[in-house]
Amino acid sequence: MHFDKLNPPEKLSFLANTGDCDPGLFLHECHSILIAMHALDEVLQKNAKNGYFYYFQDDQSLITLFDRINMPLAMKGKAFAALGLSQHLYRFNAAKKFGLRGDVKQLRLNSWGREYLAEQGMLDLHGSLHLTVKSWFESYVAANKEIYRELLGILLKPIDANSSFRIGNLNRNLDIRVLS
Repeated sequence: MHFDKLNPPEKLSFLANTGDCDPGLFLHECHSILIAMHALDEVLQKNAKNGYFYYFQDDQSLITLFDRINMPLAMKGKAFAALGLSQHLYRFNAAKKFGLRGDVKQLRLNSWGREYLAEQGMLDLHGSLHLTVKSWFESYVAANKEIYRELLGILLKPIDANSSFRIGNLNRNLDIRVLS
């Protein structure tokens, strides 16, 4: 079957079973990333008091998160690339307006990713991971409340050179960096 004709869950399964890595470990890491991104979204929306789905500046923000909760990812690059390729999350070169290097990929969970989590019952199956990420990020946002408050507010407005510069400065002070 042609890859482009597959739906996102079928694409992820195809990618898990074609390659040189253990399919079970690969899917576990992909699922862990999706669950973590869902938890991060919940925390950001609660703190921003809106329903906007923010982007994370780069894969490194999520890699750092997993390191902080003592669950380092073994297949970082492959898992993030596969989730983008399978269309479970938006993952593309950061928008030029942010002035980041061309290889920085901004990412966020999309509706396919959220639906996949719901259909597979992932938040129930891996509730402890979801709660661990959510709890850690709530504490992290609280410790960096003023930075996140300013950053999330700026990101909801049109981005110009001055706000782009300010966003970059704010994000440099954070482990979990956010874009729009």
